[in-house]
Amino acid sequence: MKMKVSGLLTLAIAFTASWSWAAPGSSPAGFNCPQYRFEKREFSFAGLNPAAENYNSIALPATGQTLYRGAYEANGQFDFAISMRGLFNEANWFVGSPLHWGLSQVLKKAWDINAPFLPNGGLPYTLSAYFQSRGILGDVQTLMSCAPAKGYSQTAANILAADLMNKAFAAMGKDNFENNFLNISNPVYYRADFQAQGFGNNAVDFIISSAYDQVAAVYGKKILVMKDTRKRAVDLGFWNKKHNDVFWHHWVDNGEINTPGYITADELLGYQSRKTDRPQVGWGGYYANLIDYAIYRHKIGSQNVVLLLDGQNSACMTKGDDSRYYVCEQNWGNITSDVVPYPTTATKNYKTQIGLIGVFVLCDAGQKCTIPESFWNDYGKTVTRPLPIEAKKFLAAATTVDGKEVQFIPSGQTVAPANAFEGIKVISATFGKPGAKKSNVAKKAAEFLNGNTEMEYKVSSKFLGLTYEDGREFELKWICPKDPKDVQSVKIDAPAEGKKFTVKCED
Repeated sequence: MKMKVSGLLTLAIAFTASWSWAAPGSSPAGFNCPQYRFEKREFSFAGLNPAAENYNSIALPATGQTLYRGAYEANGQFDFAISMRGLFNEANWFVGSPLHWGLSQVLKKAWDINAPFLPNGGLPYTLSAYFQSRGILGDVQTLMSCAPAKGYSQTAANILAADLMNKAFAAMGKDNFENNFLNISNPVYYRADFQAQGFGNNAVDFIISSAYDQVAAVYGKKILVMKDTRKRAVDLGFWNKKHNDVFWHHWVDNGEINTPGYITADELLGYQSRKTDRPQVGWGGYYANLIDYAIYRHKIGSQNVVLLLDGQNSACMTKGDDSRYYVCEQNWGNITSDVVPYPTTATKNYKTQIGLIGVFVLCDAGQKCTIPESFWNDYGKTVTRPLPIEAKKFLAAATTVDGKEVQFIPSGQTVAPANAFEGIKVISATFGKPGAKKSNVAKKAAEFLNGNTEMEYKVSSKFLGLTYEDGREFELKWICPKDPKDVQSVKIDAPAEGKKFTVKCED
């Protein structure tokens, strides 16, 4: 059965019994919506993968390989801070597909359900239309009827969006699913009106990654490094090779892996920051997008830590069987025309080993973390380099993960420096009318200023997350690493809106 809904195609229901399911996570803390029914099954594409085989000595499907997802720097789905939380296994951590993200925005009441989804991304219809075409509009409306006045929290929205994604996949008929999402020989697969529905080459229901880091690198400077540990993904190219005798029509789809709906912390391995972002026109040189730095999960004994690695002007790094990281073999020579070997370490020696800048650790608040002195010798190659700005901001915000504080231990040290920070550190910021109770806006000010050495600051209601009002004054206090006891401040008399001033810490 098919029907048109706001220009979108509703999929037939009832998958066959061969589909694989597993129990997902629990409902959000404090959730109270008795009329909502959880799916209680997590969707898997594993049954779609053809039987394993070797093609030109390359093992297929590629779902068992390390996977890479590239994104523009401006893409808000993940960044350094979000990845760091995942690498420390934060409870209820998700990175979602575009549709999962749209669901979470509606559940948080950040977006109206009848607003256009992402017109600039080729998704012009209302969010409600995409939800209805996937059979979950009624469930979203039920959840919104139970939502708190300010919407669900980010954590609750992520959990509920994941459940809604599982509901959507459960409602899709297998044949229509394959035609709408996998079959690149479908005559409408690349057609604009089909892609506008979030189908075909513009599928919004998946986390799309590649087994080749060099393919991911053309999609932007932020690279999420992941693994299909729960065996939920399908190899798009291998499926098409078996059904259409062609892996892909466009080389940037080489090694494409589709994961349903979202990934959770157990599927995350690391995060890379490349030196250049994807150009707005064309694809640029995939071979030239070198790694600036990377973070990867690691264990020192039973201690969970995150390694900060130098990019070392390499286009690819990967983990050796000794748990160290190395420059890759240059395996991408004919990546635009054929399936090529997966990234693998070059000859493992000191020259090809990636240098370690330091280690992020989790500590009880107010305590100084330690790691064994022997770790540095055991790891081998270390380098001295200033912290990337994203790491500075992350540490300056005194970030906690599940109640523990993240600290950084530079290479060669065994104890995290006490109260260490770099650049500006905001102590307080207030915005309000003279003589009245003022809004505490320190968090928003810190997000912009912390970790920098000198910034021009503009007082803005919009930036501070407040509605506009006349006649408010603004006051900011901050400290600098050179003398943390010296609290510096600026007070902007009313009307402060739109006024600019400079905040700085001398080197």
